[in-house]
Amino acid sequence: MSSDEFNKVKGKKTFIPFEDRLAIVRSLKCVDQVFREDCWEQKRDDIPKWNASIIGMGADWEGRFDDLSDLCRVVYLPRTSEISSTELKRLLKVLDQRHVQDLKSALDIISSLIQTFE
Repeated sequence: MSSDEFNKVKGKKTFIPFEDRLAIVRSLKCVDQVFREDCWEQKRDDIPKWNASIIGMGADWEGRFDDLSDLCRVVYLPRTSEISSTELKRLLKVLDQRHVQDLKSALDIISSLIQTFE
């Protein structure tokens, strides 16, 4: 997963901090390992280092990482059609820090409840 600093290099603004994104992705049952990405060239070294058999990328990167298929299976994940990241970013811009902390607390509670019932 791209670090906040690497996202800046790629011209992307991070709305959810790396540690929070990391926790979200790690909580997915289908994910065994998440590794931090700090540069473009890193994937070729990280795949054997972490013994990755599958690497997932957003569908917007379709074909750009096919060269890694000699190391593992490369899967391009479709975007969720009902969720607009542009709209989410617009909504998040109006929140002040107190709102963000309240949302984070609510998500922590929801996460705890989900783990309780799994």
